[in-house]
Amino acid sequence: MKKSTELAQEIAAKREAADEILKKDVAEVTEEELKQASAFLDDVDALEAEYKSTKDLEDRAAVNAQRIAELKTVQRPAPYSGIQVKSPVDVALPRSYGQVKNFIGKDRQDAAMKAYRFGQWLFGSLFGNQKSAQWCLDNGVEMKAHTEGINTQGGVLVPEEFETTLIDLREQYGVFRQNARVEPMASDLKRVPRRTGGLTAYFTNETASITESTAGWDSVQLTARKLGVLTRFSSELNEDAVVNLSDWLAGEIAYAFAQKEDDCGFNGDGTSTYGGIVGVRSALTNLSGTIANIAGLQVGTGNAYSELTLADFHGVVGKLPVYAQGRAKWFVHNTFWSNVMEKLIIASGGAVPVDIVNGAPSRKFLGYPVVISQVMPATEANSQVCALLGDLTLGAMMGDRRATTLALDNSVYFASDEIALRGTERFDIVAHDVGNASATAASRVPGPIVGLITAAS
Repeated sequence: MKKSTELAQEIAAKREAADEILKKDVAEVTEEELKQASAFLDDVDALEAEYKSTKDLEDRAAVNAQRIAELKTVQRPAPYSGIQVKSPVDVALPRSYGQVKNFIGKDRQDAAMKAYRFGQWLFGSLFGNQKSAQWCLDNGVEMKAHTEGINTQGGVLVPEEFETTLIDLREQYGVFRQNARVEPMASDLKRVPRRTGGLTAYFTNETASITESTAGWDSVQLTARKLGVLTRFSSELNEDAVVNLSDWLAGEIAYAFAQKEDDCGFNGDGTSTYGGIVGVRSALTNLSGTIANIAGLQVGTGNAYSELTLADFHGVVGKLPVYAQGRAKWFVHNTFWSNVMEKLIIASGGAVPVDIVNGAPSRKFLGYPVVISQVMPATEANSQVCALLGDLTLGAMMGDRRATTLALDNSVYFASDEIALRGTERFDIVAHDVGNASATAASRVPGPIVGLITAAS
């Protein structure tokens, strides 16, 4: 990652290079020079956006380092004060009402202790509970600094110790994050190189020059978008319930983020509802107003799910390029799997009686694993992409910009004596390769993600 000073120097150099061309008389400037000057200025626009986000990150890092240094100078209680500092293994586990669901450990007690540590961090960092803050200092729980000015109380970055759990939960709940290529983002804007074409081999005579070929490259641009979730809980908090509270909050926040990521990745239509993200289903249909011309879509026999045939699904498989077959999966709603795909399996004699009674040991269809995503369509409609097949790592990219930030506010729900908690994350999703569209069948080239679309009527 470049520093802001390096970016500033690069911006200045690009501007000077463009200025050297543009200050010439119009008659002296060639078309090639104009293109070069335009390219320099395009680079400046991108570099200035990267400079702004990098400078912001450097400033926040400086503030964070200063706050950490301040926290390290906090004096612990003297031995005679009556407070005995214990190591984490000596800490008695508080009461847990039921089994912890969202924190994983080597055993039940270890999972509960992880939830307890998260709860003590919540009480100490967000609620300002001095006893919990001291517990964190005594037991090696990092106290993160406030950031972003989310509200009057600020926002607090979740420490890496707990952020790992939230990421694991998002990957557990989120189908898209599990299957797409996740690209870490060090700034708000990131360009990732993408190969668009390879070299070409030519026959040549012994003494003749070899024909030159060039590999094609472009880039996928990721722009971090901010996603937030708001929830409430009672202000009558009891320290005995810290394990259950933290377990519930971790699960709810992670699930909310994962559900929205899936919705954007599969269904995003570029509107504000999806943060401007265009998902895979929309990327496919946006290729052409004439569905039959889109290389990666197989038009179903009818517009109703009951009219879809096994031949329709064979047509989808036939469109999938060979290079994408190794890790390809079906992505469908559970209703679609049960009412369409399973019915076709049984009708074709593909299910033996024991499978009908117990259920298939694993979901597979026409040789490919079936992944259930509850954001995919469950109700039939005209011209609807109802099933996807492909390798998301090849056709879609997910940018992960920033860890989860939490903030509290006790004024939003003042009348009901409740506390508001807001979690935010920053990410982006780009469906960058879904094939092309052409009126000529020979010119259509499907990408690594293809789909089945119902008929228009």
